[in-house]
Amino acid sequence: MRQKNVSKQCWNNETYAVYSFCGLKHVDDITLPSTTEYLLLMNNSITVLQDDGFLLYTVLKILDLSNNLIKTIQPLAFNGLSNLTHLNLRGNPLVMMETTFHENVFSPLQSLTWLKLNMINTTFYTSRYPDKSLSRLRKLEVLFLDGVFEQPYSLGICLESSYFNHFPPNLEYLEAQENNVEAVDRDFIQRLPKTLKTLDLSGNRFVFGTYLQDLSKLENLTVLKLNKAGFTQLTNLRKLYLDTNPLYAFDVDVSGMKKLEYLSLKYTRIETIAPYLRDYINSLLAQNVTFRMSLSCAPITCNCENFDFLKWMTTSGAFRTKFEENICINPNDHSIKYIKDGYNATMAILKRQCEDHIILFLLVSGSVVLIFSLIIFTLVYRYRWRIRYLYYAAYLQYKKSKKETQIKFEFDAFISYDHKDHNFVVNKLYPELKKRGLNVFIHGRDFVAGDYIASNIVKAVCTCRKTVVVLTRNMINSYWCGYEIQMANIESIHTGRPVLIFLLMEKIPKNDLGRELLYNIRNNTYIPYPDPLPDATSIGRLWDKLACDIRN
Repeated sequence: MRQKNVSKQCWNNETYAVYSFCGLKHVDDITLPSTTEYLLLMNNSITVLQDDGFLLYTVLKILDLSNNLIKTIQPLAFNGLSNLTHLNLRGNPLVMMETTFHENVFSPLQSLTWLKLNMINTTFYTSRYPDKSLSRLRKLEVLFLDGVFEQPYSLGICLESSYFNHFPPNLEYLEAQENNVEAVDRDFIQRLPKTLKTLDLSGNRFVFGTYLQDLSKLENLTVLKLNKAGFTQLTNLRKLYLDTNPLYAFDVDVSGMKKLEYLSLKYTRIETIAPYLRDYINSLLAQNVTFRMSLSCAPITCNCENFDFLKWMTTSGAFRTKFEENICINPNDHSIKYIKDGYNATMAILKRQCEDHIILFLLVSGSVVLIFSLIIFTLVYRYRWRIRYLYYAAYLQYKKSKKETQIKFEFDAFISYDHKDHNFVVNKLYPELKKRGLNVFIHGRDFVAGDYIASNIVKAVCTCRKTVVVLTRNMINSYWCGYEIQMANIESIHTGRPVLIFLLMEKIPKNDLGRELLYNIRNNTYIPYPDPLPDATSIGRLWDKLACDIRN
C-alpha cells in the first residue's frame, strides 16, 4: 500500500511501519492500516502533535517520536491509544513546563508501561517536570528523565521537591541521568513512589549529604546508581560512611580511592561482601596499608552459604577483633544473636555443621541420582521400541512443519560495515562466503541508486536471512552502521527470529563499545576474528562456522 505525500521509499505493512528520515512534518502526512501495532516516526520534522492525531490507530502498542522537532503537544494528542505500552519522545525541543504537558495529556494512555522524555533540548532553570500529567499513568513502570537539565558549564542544581509533587503511582524504574544535579531536597526522596525498585541518578554532580539518609524510606529499592564512577573519583577521601542506608550490597570499585582508610557500613542491610572486594582489601593489608571497615549491626547471615565470608571477616586485619556490636542472623528462624566472643562459638558450630552438611549432601545426592538412574534405565529398556518410534515420528513431523513454515529470503546475509573496512569485506569476507554458496548483500553493490539510505537499509535487513556486523573501531563511530544495527534489532523483535551476527575484528574495550552495543553483542551470536591469523585450516573452519550460523 503506497502512501500519499510520502516518498515511496518509506515502508509499512499491516502491523509495522517505519518512517524514519522521511521528512514528515505532520503525523497525518501518512495513512496507515488501522491494524498498525508498531509505528516508528523518529528523525523527521514533526513540530506539533495535534488533537486526535492517532485516533485511527487504536491497537497501536509502540510509538517512537524521538529526534523530531516537537514543541507542542495538544491536550487530546494521544486520544484512542489505550493499548499503547511504549512511548518515546526523546530528543525533542519540548520545554519542560505545564503549558507544554497538559494535566490530562497522558490520560488516554492507560496501558503505558514505558516512557522516554530524556535528552530534551530546550530547557530553562525555571523548567519543571510535567509531574501532574505523569501521575495519570497508573501502569507506568519505567520512566527515563535523563538529560533534561544538561548544562555542563553551569553550577549544579538542587533537585527541590517543587520539581515533583506527583509521581506515577506504580513506578518501578526511574532513570534521571546527566541532569547536572548536585544535591537533592530531602522532601523529594520522600515523595518518590514506594514501589520504586531501581533509581538511576548516575552521571550527575552529587555532593553526598544528609539526604542520602532518607533512602531508607524506599523500602523496595534494590538498585541505586549514583555518579558514574562516583566513589572512585573521590581520590582524596579517607573515610566513607554509608551508615543506616538500605543497602543490600556494596558492589563498588574502591580501587580509585587511594587514600581510603575507613569504610563504615553500619546499620545497613548488607549480609556479605563480594569476593573481589575482599581480595582487594587483602591486597591492601598485604602492602601494610592501614585500612579498617565496620559492619556493626548489619544483618550478617550466619549459615554455611556465608561461611567463607565469615571466615574471612574473623581473620582479616580490616576489622576489630572483638566485633562487640556485630550481630548474626539465623536464616531459618530469623533470630538475632549479638556477638560477644568475636564469633568464636558461631564459627565452631558452623564449621561442624557445614562439614556434616557436605558429607550428608554427597551421600543423599549420590543415592538419589543412583535410584533415579535405575528407574529411568528400567523404563527406557522396557519401552525402548515405543520410545524409538515416538522419537522418529515427532522428528519427521517437526521437519515437515519447519519446511512448510520456512521463510524464503532473497539474500543469505547483509554485511554491515564502515567504508574504511571495504577492502576486507570485498576482498576477503565476500569471496569466502560466496565460496560456501551464500548469496551476500553488500551496500556498495546492491543498494538501489536514488533511494534514501534509510530505505535501502530497511529493505536489506528485511530481505536477508542474517545481518553480519563487521565490528571495528571505524564501525563504532559510523552513524549509518549504528542505524543498520537498530533496524536489525527491530526486525528481530517484529519477526521473532535471530538476525544479528557480530564478527569481532578488534579487541575493543567495553567502555569504548557503549552500553547499547555491548548489550547487542552479548545477546546475539558473535565470532572473534583471530589476530594473528592461524593456519589455513583453522581460518577455514572460522569461515565454515560463520556460513553455518548464517544459514541457521
